[in-house]
Amino acid sequence: MITKNVLLVRHGATTATQQQRFSGLTNIPLCRDGRQQARSLVTVVRHFQPHACLCSPLDRCLQTAALIVPADHPPVVTAPELRETDFGAWEGLTYAEIAQSDPHGMSRMMCLDPDFAPGNGEFIGGFLARVQCAARLIAEHPASNILVVTHGGVFRSLLCYLLGLDTKKHFHTFDIGPGTVAEISTFDGGAVMRCLRRSPLGLEGAS
Repeated sequence: MITKNVLLVRHGATTATQQQRFSGLTNIPLCRDGRQQARSLVTVVRHFQPHACLCSPLDRCLQTAALIVPADHPPVVTAPELRETDFGAWEGLTYAEIAQSDPHGMSRMMCLDPDFAPGNGEFIGGFLARVQCAARLIAEHPASNILVVTHGGVFRSLLCYLLGLDTKKHFHTFDIGPGTVAEISTFDGGAVMRCLRRSPLGLEGAS
């Protein structure tokens, strides 16, 4: 018996994601393509019929939520547990730039070393603990259909927590571009992913 349905949405594209740059806590708004991307998800969200919407407090997620949540649905509630990680000195850099200047650090991040803080920002262990709190918040929420608007890294980790997968493999298991949607149904003692849908616009991007 289904106990809860969760619709995860990654925010639409920004100028940083289009340039494959880490944005983390940098509060960048959606670009024009990102707004178009969000609008393309309206039908999906309306069909899901959310009873509640939890959202990262960063602008790119709030703007995505504002574009996809129908006016006659419950208000969007911000949850700080859903914000992206702080990449510290890596903010604004590309994967290629970091891999060249700090290859060991990039390797530690890709392995989700809990004792590593990318760019001296947030420790990966702290980030994963925070996202696990978000997963509990979702699981314990009284609503049966919950829309969650968040970021790429949080999205991948939430998928692992909700589906009971090893979080250390999330970089190598899920390709979550801007505008990606996943629907998960939870049961007593388990969960299944009903669908994973990338944006029809095909816009790539980093966090």
